[in-house]
Amino acid sequence: KSLFPERGTSPVYDGGYFLQILARQYLYTRDSEFLRAARPAIDHTLSWLKMKRDASRTGNMVGSEGYGLIRGRTTGDLGHAAQAYCNDAPCWRGMMEMEQALAVYANAVGDTDTADRTRTLRADADSYRSDILASLRASVNRESDPPFVPIIVGNTTPYANMHLNRLVSYANFRMYNHVL
Repeated sequence: KSLFPERGTSPVYDGGYFLQILARQYLYTRDSEFLRAARPAIDHTLSWLKMKRDASRTGNMVGSEGYGLIRGRTTGDLGHAAQAYCNDAPCWRGMMEMEQALAVYANAVGDTDTADRTRTLRADADSYRSDILASLRASVNRESDPPFVPIIVGNTTPYANMHLNRLVSYANFRMYNHVL
């Protein structure tokens, strides 16, 4: 229930990993009761992601680096909110994996409503991926050797060293893993 409080400590990527875990659990076990019981949490998470993406698409111009990407915390203890690839990549993957799980579930139990919703979810996930990749194309600093891939959207300056500040330390030991 506290996964996405606006002033809480959960980083945005927790929602993506939450969806991934639930999807994988269902795909491994094919336990329809498990997925049926998890649907309120799944629907809440997907609704939250859609709300945040819609806000980003309204608040950012088409073609801007932040268009369609979610603003939120990147860690529980840094206390800042940003648009960050380490948040969006796991959320996109969570949407994609949940779409796959829901499609299998819908087919297994003959749920046509869920089958229809998975098509929408797949389109949303594909759109999200496109927004992430477009932003990355605009943000990667190719003048740097090697090219610099930022964690924070629009931050195209390579870090001076790996312990420059807490954000850079977190980026190097944790956040890049989320993007990859």
